[in-house]
Amino acid sequence: MRRFSQRSALVTLSEINITHLLDLAFVLLIIFVITTPLLEQGIQLKLPSGGSPDGPRNKNDIRTVEISPKGEFYYNKT
Repeated sequence: MRRFSQRSALVTLSEINITHLLDLAFVLLIIFVITTPLLEQGIQLKLPSGGSPDGPRNKNDIRTVEISPKGEFYYNKT
């Protein structure tokens, strides 16, 4: 009897159920297959080339646009 109980314990340890792991792997594979083409799309931008920095900035040249939580627009605080 003692040998039989030890054998059954060894048999159950050797059988590992990996069904859930395979399900997770397939779900992740599907997610990556769907999202990869979306990451390759982009907007074509024409960026200026770099160079020497501009001279000092004048405070009168700075323009601001603000939107309040109520939906009001302000251009240079007016």
